[in-house]
Amino acid sequence: MSEKLYISGVSEELKSKVDSMAKQSGLSMSQVVITALNYYFEHEGRDYDGLYKILNDVYNPLHDRLDLIEMILNKLDFNAIMYKEFLNHYFNINRDPLVTTKMNYTDQLMDLENHANDEIARLRTMKMGR
Repeated sequence: MSEKLYISGVSEELKSKVDSMAKQSGLSMSQVVITALNYYFEHEGRDYDGLYKILNDVYNPLHDRLDLIEMILNKLDFNAIMYKEFLNHYFNINRDPLVTTKMNYTDQLMDLENHANDEIARLRTMKMGR
């Protein structure tokens, strides 16, 4: 029974080379791939400029995308804080100046936060159960 390499985007020629290396070394195809990747990472791509370029071409756009996601999350966090302050003021509507949570943290806002934290914990528990 021969082992098959199930990686999308891998050419038949590459699969054939990995299979040949596996037979010569007495390792499984998976072990050959793992050994090759470990060798590459130990030598930081110095011996294989083509592979180094491919991995960098994959990594750099992902890194840029993660930076963008981090920036968006920071903006969302800021907006959430602003909304929280507005809600706190809304619950203190009878007062003239803007009342921030530092000045007076309303019971209603604490109830909302407790509810939100409970909901997040419930969803996290459901996600872990999958």
